[in-house]
Amino acid sequence: MQITYKLVAMPSNTSLMPKFTNTIHIRDFVVDVGPDKYHEESSNYVEIHANVNIFPEEDFSDPSVIAEPIQTDIRAYVKPPNEMLYIPNAFFFAIGSFTTVVTSAKELKIIMLQALTIERCD
Repeated sequence: MQITYKLVAMPSNTSLMPKFTNTIHIRDFVVDVGPDKYHEESSNYVEIHANVNIFPEEDFSDPSVIAEPIQTDIRAYVKPPNEMLYIPNAFFFAIGSFTTVVTSAKELKIIMLQALTIERCD
């Protein structure tokens, strides 16, 4: 089974927004789930942590580059009947806008600001 990660720039429909929005498609396993610290007033907002693995592509890789998993935080609104679906080791698919930061340990981290789509894949 090959898992592909795609980074897509999509045009925005709003003149007040930038012309392109960063969107990422992630398919990976849940490491852990906790409350979204930015929406503490609602238990339906969660933060899913995953370590996104990057696999080499045929025409787009170099053996001298070592690709380590990237720590990823995904903020999502999960309806009450579905909140128990996202547990450690569950395989999921998410699409959403994101930003990247460098941690104090000098590691890249992806933060999905709000998942536009999230679903568990079994």
